[in-house]
Amino acid sequence: MTHSTDNQRFRIIIWIEHNDHCLVTTNKEGDKHLLEVQPEFAETTLEAIERYGKDILDLSFENIECVDIIEQTTPQHFERTETLCLYRAEISEKEVLPKLAHSQIVFWLPIEKVKNIASINLLSKLTKM
Repeated sequence: MTHSTDNQRFRIIIWIEHNDHCLVTTNKEGDKHLLEVQPEFAETTLEAIERYGKDILDLSFENIECVDIIEQTTPQHFERTETLCLYRAEISEKEVLPKLAHSQIVFWLPIEKVKNIASINLLSKLTKM
């Protein structure tokens, strides 16, 4: 999920970790990705994350922390840039998603395997190492 203007992409990425696993999603091709949120009109990034938690994941977050904002050129087009807003969200122990355990769209992936789908730069910012 991304928002674009002519030369700029805007992405909100959320890291939700529990018991050495991270919540990830798959696209239509089956590729795994970190969770991304698309803000609605006049919605802040924090409001978008809270809405995504309630409406999509059926979760409420105990804490949402902005980790970093990165602006970079995209690999496909050097004249285009993208802005990544990186957030880490915490859930309570009682919210540990038994309902999502069987989902094929959103699921828990061991952090060791997340290293295969995210760059080392992003992981170093998102993990609590």
